[in-house]
Amino acid sequence: MKQRHLRTALTSFVIRVCVLVAPVFSLGAIGSHAVLSQGLDDVAQRFVAERDRVRKEELLEAIVRFPDSGARLLDIAHSTSDLDTKWLAIRGLGRVKYQPAGRFLIESLKHPHPSVRACAARAIGDSGLHEAIPALIATLRAEQSGGSVEQTCLALANLGAREAIPTLKHAAAANAARHSTQTRGWVVQAIGRLGSRDDVTFLASFLDDNDSFVAVIAANAIEHITGECFGLPRGEGLQNPSAGIKRARDWWAQNKEHFHPAVHAARHPLTGHGRQM
Repeated sequence: MKQRHLRTALTSFVIRVCVLVAPVFSLGAIGSHAVLSQGLDDVAQRFVAERDRVRKEELLEAIVRFPDSGARLLDIAHSTSDLDTKWLAIRGLGRVKYQPAGRFLIESLKHPHPSVRACAARAIGDSGLHEAIPALIATLRAEQSGGSVEQTCLALANLGAREAIPTLKHAAAANAARHSTQTRGWVVQAIGRLGSRDDVTFLASFLDDNDSFVAVIAANAIEHITGECFGLPRGEGLQNPSAGIKRARDWWAQNKEHFHPAVHAARHPLTGHGRQM
């Protein structure tokens, strides 16, 4: 029974990640057939010259449909001085999973603009660049931008970087996560995807988060690791998660002695509730 619940929780957990991060592209008014009938160089030139963000994204979607577009996107991302062109081209590198861009993407994690850092982190994760894990961890330690923290957490989770868990736990209490419910939720979600029973105590501290969004993610994470089922909402649309959160809290109160105890006293950054590590 627990194995079935574990599969159900895992499926829901992964679906929720996809819903949070899936990019939306449309060829819209430009028209897919009209754009794709042109050569890659022509479309790439239009992409570089375009200043309207929506049309620029539509052109990027056309570029990634061309075979072997990765080298052209890397050249654009490397050479452009336009910020939108740079981060969109980097996003395109992730879409096509262009691994030869690995060194450039790692260097882009140090870019002064958070949109570039965020897209570089996302592209690294989407491209499966495991060699970039140390650079992602170093980025997360210093990152102050919520969006970049979120995409770095996602990349680490997608790469299966369990060695990042201590840094992720630090990020859960850092400024970006304290000031943004969304960022805090993404950090907790990454810990849940990468964690083990040793991390349940930490995750349980977020069951009392001031925002139910984070509490639901923490409960989902615990379900994912333990195979428990708290009856959390699974569908889309407006649903009240209160009953599921309460069941998760009650379960934790009855079972916390079976999990990894704390070595250091620590507190949830917002609720102040103590945990044992």
